[in-house]
Amino acid sequence: MQILCFSDLYQIEKVPTIDCDLVVLLGNVSKKVIREIEIIYQEQPIVGLLSNTCAPDTYAGTQVIDIHEKVVEIDGIRFSGYGGVPSHGDSRKGYYTEKQC
Repeated sequence: MQILCFSDLYQIEKVPTIDCDLVVLLGNVSKKVIREIEIIYQEQPIVGLLSNTCAPDTYAGTQVIDIHEKVVEIDGIRFSGYGGVPSHGDSRKGYYTEKQC
């Protein structure tokens, strides 16, 4: 399986077209870029995790499968994730302690 990962794509002029079987979004991808990815990769499943700075509704109304605290199976391979970042005393949204994870 060929997996194409995107992260931190707020200021990109053009989303690259690369042959792949699955697209993974790893946070900090704007709604505009998500729409472009959906057009280019409409035949591939798209899974994603939100970062600590993403709005909770970033994937709402898109075809992105949010895998935060979920297990999703695609072509016999299981994908799971926990969005956000490790907390070192920070209690803001998107920061999680090891115990919470």
